[in-house]
Amino acid sequence: ISHVINYDAPENPENYVHRIGRTARAEAEGDAITLVTPDDEAMIHRIEYLLGYKIERKTLPDFDYDVPAPSWARPSTEALLRNRTKSSNLADRWRSMGGGRRR
Repeated sequence: ISHVINYDAPENPENYVHRIGRTARAEAEGDAITLVTPDDEAMIHRIEYLLGYKIERKTLPDFDYDVPAPSWARPSTEALLRNRTKSSNLADRWRSMGGGRRR
C-alpha cells in the first residue's frame, strides 16, 4: 500500500502504528496522512513518543479553519445527552460483549 489516510486520530498510539505499518510491508515505503484537529494534539504527542520522532505537520493554505460545521454534521443536544447516558467506557463495552471471559 502506498498511502494510508486516517480521517481521524486513532484511539491509541498502537492503533496508529498498526495503521501506518501497512505502508511499510516488505521494506516498501509509503505515506501516511492523518487529518486532525487541535483537540487531537495530546494523542499526536503520545504517538510521537511511541515512534521516537516528531510527525511532520502541514496546514492547507487556502482552507478556512474557522468555518463552523454545518448543522447536519453536528449532533443535536438530544443525541449528545442520549449518548452520554450510554456506557462509553471501552472496558465496560468489552465486558458487556462477554470479553475477558475464557470459554
